[in-house]
Amino acid sequence: MVIDDHQPFELSDVSTQLNRFVLRQLVGVRFAEINKFLHAFDHPDEAHDFPRRTLEALSNLADIRALMFGSQAVLGDPDKTADEGDIAALHENVQVLTAFAHKEMTVIITNHLNGPSQALIKSYLKDPTIS
Repeated sequence: MVIDDHQPFELSDVSTQLNRFVLRQLVGVRFAEINKFLHAFDHPDEAHDFPRRTLEALSNLADIRALMFGSQAVLGDPDKTADEGDIAALHENVQVLTAFAHKEMTVIITNHLNGPSQALIKSYLKDPTIS
């Protein structure tokens, strides 16, 4: 992965024919990506050193992760009905949240590439795959 100062992080590009099952998988991928990213910063002893904007970005990512988790649960529940319009609207929301998550991850990485979390960031950027 090449690190660009303007776009140092890239979420997986997923494009397929849209249906409930595929959208649930996409939401699961987004949840896992954000979850892994947040775990890289799950060090409360360092949190007091983070700038306010980084803390806001981490909070925003935690909120997006929760929305992805909830969406995945709803999409996996056969008792919850959803027509094509519902699926398309949720997909659009997921795309918007993905773009926002990308922006927030970029802010965090940019703020910490040379800070106390440098080793965490470099380790994450070296292997961002979900394991």
